Formats: sequence, structure tokens, C-alpha cells
Amino acid sequence: MELKYGLISADDHVHEHPEVWTARMSKQKWGDLVPHVETAADGSQRWLVAGEPVDLPRAGSANEMPGTRAQDPKQWDEVPVAAYNAIERLKAMDTDGVDYSVLYPTMSGMAGQRFGRLDDSELETACVQAYNDWLIEEWAAVSPRFVPQCIVPIWPMDRAVAEIRRAVDMGHKGVIYPASPMELKNVPHINEPAYDPLWSACLCWLIFSSPRCSTAFPI
Repeated sequence: MELKYGLISADDHVHEHPEVWTARMSKQKWGDLVPHVETAADGSQRWLVAGEPVDLPRAGSANEMPGTRAQDPKQWDEVPVAAYNAIERLKAMDTDGVDYSVLYPTMSGMAGQRFGRLDDSELETACVQAYNDWLIEEWAAVSPRFVPQCIVPIWPMDRAVAEIRRAVDMGHKGVIYPASPMELKNVPHINEPAYDPLWSACLCWLIFSSPRCSTAFPI
């Protein structure tokens, strides 16, 4: 890894644009459960996941971007393009003197917890996979200066492990997982052995650069 500016931003957030899920999930299968932006009667917009509004202010959160401090966009077209477009983000990184950007989500929740709260594990998985695909297709494919990290279904554990394997195979460099999944739904405490497959999959990737080392770390 070569550094031009000498700075790596280890906690950057991408803002998922409205087509992340509508373009990647089946409307026929999921209908209005697909995450999307809805326009209210007063013209303001908000995100909905599984038909329920998310706890974001209006259309999104980008109030640390230049020109938007202390303000949250009421409509999607007020969101700074650099928040959701990789090419514009690269320009901002050059302006700020940033070599690499480690990416975290926004609308999905800081650790994907907005999907972790869903009761339907199949819907949760579909939402997670759409996000992970988008991060590779529209960010990592644009520049190696973006460091993509996958989110995963928090439960059942076999779904979490399967998505880690799939995402790392695509090019994800890290795994984001909620620190307290038991606060999102009725699952075991994070300290319980039920999560050993998750840690094994992550260790497997870290040590052997591949999640498929079941001999060393049975999962």
C-alpha cells in the first residue's frame, strides 16, 4: 500500500442512494418491503425499510459534508453527491489529502442494524446482499483507494457465515457486525458460544486470506 498524502481515513461512511435496493431486489417478491425513499405530501422525503420509516432525519444524514454542516437534507437531491458517488468522493479525498477510505454504511445503520431488526431472515439477507453488492460494484470497482466492508445478517449464524464467505470472495476487506445483536432481536448474548462460527470465519479470512479454511477453523 503506497501513501501519497500519508493519511488513511479509518471510519468513513457511504450514503446509500435510493436505487441501491430497488435496482437489486425483486419488486415482485418483496413489494414495498424493499428499502426505498418515499415522498410525503409536503414534498419532504424519508427512507422506509420493510414499510416502516427509519430513524434518519428526512432523506438522509450528511451533515458533516462541506456546505451541509448542522443541516439534514429534506429531499434526496439535497444530499451532497460525494456522499453516495465514488468518483465525487475521490475528488473530495484528494482535496482533503486522504489516501484510502475505509467504508461503513449510513442508511443501513452504522453496523447494519436496521436490517438486523427485521424478523424475516430472508428479507434481511436480501437487503444485506444488495448493500454488499453495491459497495463492490459502485465503490471498490471504481478505485482501490476504497476499502469495502460487508454487513451480514445477524441471525441465524449460518446465514451470517455464508454472507461473509460470499462478500469476501467478491472483494470485501472487513466485516461489520453489531456489538449488541441481542438488543436488536431475540438472539443469544454476543458472549455466547453460538457466535463461534462468526469469529472462526473472520479469523479464517484474517489469517489465511480466505474464508474457506474449514480444516483450521471448523464452522
